[in-house]
Amino acid sequence: MSVPSEAELRRFFDDETVAREAHRAAVATSWLSLRLLDHLYREGAASTGELARHCNLDMREVRDRLEELATAGIVADRDGVWEPAADELTVTIGRDEGVTVALAVGEPEPEGAESAEPEEEADEEDDSGTGLLGGTVRRLGRLLSP
Repeated sequence: MSVPSEAELRRFFDDETVAREAHRAAVATSWLSLRLLDHLYREGAASTGELARHCNLDMREVRDRLEELATAGIVADRDGVWEPAADELTVTIGRDEGVTVALAVGEPEPEGAESAEPEEEADEEDDSGTGLLGGTVRRLGRLLSP
């Protein structure tokens, strides 16, 4: 299933800002994006070919999605190697006076910085699942938590 275009979302929401943020959120949370982000977060930086092979996908499809993620500021292309632009990605969908959609990409942690998370919680999180599904569930939790 393809991600709706910004123009389609603008017609649906009748609001350019909401349409832009909804498009960014749709790109970030699609199954293809979650698979690519899961690999990048767990395995580190990778080329388009490595991501395509790991996810068993067409290289053009992967490249196109990575470019969309880069446009949204979620990943960065460093001389042909893709990496997450930040350690955290938060998607917020709410309703105040109408529909609100926001996508926040956190600041990357400096290299060598230690996590502020206590050891017990980190160990507990590791036991919640392994592989693509476990990683995706953990990331979805972070993506959707306020």
